[in-house]
Amino acid sequence: MKAYVGKRLYLLRHGHKEWIDEDGHSRVAVESRMGHEIAGVEGTYSNVTPTMERAIMGSLQARWQGFVVTSGADWLPSSPKSLPVDLLTWMKGKVSAAQVSNTPSGS
Repeated sequence: MKAYVGKRLYLLRHGHKEWIDEDGHSRVAVESRMGHEIAGVEGTYSNVTPTMERAIMGSLQARWQGFVVTSGADWLPSSPKSLPVDLLTWMKGKVSAAQVSNTPSGS
């Protein structure tokens, strides 16, 4: 694909590491998510729990929703081929859901 010519493709896989580091997630969970092994005793005896994974998913979802809300319903990702869904309708639904979930209670 022309968009990736000259790009370092591993950055696509590692692009969100800074975000999950910023959000303070366990080093073991972060490195495991990146496909890395931690050397020594820490790597041998540390495991990623479902709670750790859910925490990472939750913080990444919150970042995504913040992006969606600020980008508005007109944002469309580029796609090299047709998608099996009407992306515009789907995206508007995601924007609406994110706006509802980001509305403070009592407002």
